[in-house]
Amino acid sequence: FYAEAIEAFEEIAEQYSIQHIYSYQESGIQITYDRDKKVKAYCKSHQIEWIEFQRDGVIRGIKNREDWDKKWFLQMHSPIIENTYSSNTLPAFESGYSIPLQFQHLLQEYSKAFQPAGEESAHRYLQTFITERGRFYSKHISKPKESRKSCTRLSPYISWGNLSVKQAYQALNSAKNDSSFKGPISNAITRLKWHCHFIQKFEVEGSYEFECINKGY
Repeated sequence: FYAEAIEAFEEIAEQYSIQHIYSYQESGIQITYDRDKKVKAYCKSHQIEWIEFQRDGVIRGIKNREDWDKKWFLQMHSPIIENTYSSNTLPAFESGYSIPLQFQHLLQEYSKAFQPAGEESAHRYLQTFITERGRFYSKHISKPKESRKSCTRLSPYISWGNLSVKQAYQALNSAKNDSSFKGPISNAITRLKWHCHFIQKFEVEGSYEFECINKGY
């Protein structure tokens, strides 16, 4: 849907009965928080159960980050869910909120200059980092040209949900002991934790979307 959340749900509800909505918890900016409050109110008024799952070790709603590190590591070492499901045919659905014509070519003509999309590509980039590309990770991380090869290249896959931080953490942590470049892999693990650390910091102190952290400014 190329639409606001409530518009999309209302259109689906005209053709189907919505009983549950499943999503990840999101730590976003004010505009996404306001959207979520509208969705919550919509679900309540339409007797829809909205089920949200924690992701990437970020804990929503806590007042401070005391003992957060310990909880993050516990989450990273918890078992990864192995999905078992059968495929089904999607129901026919006509939407009035289709992608505008000026944007449709972006889906049809995906540039080869971009990283290939999808879960399989995510795991392939992870494995080539573990077996080869990560050797010079620490040395090249601040060099724009060299880092294009030596960095993990996992950011788009984590951002779009093709790969979770937990999956990346467990793969890197498992490979570290037998690796010939343990240091760079350990540094990559540290960056994964930083990723969650700063999202958690924003979750706890969301005011700095509008106010400077350093009050001197």
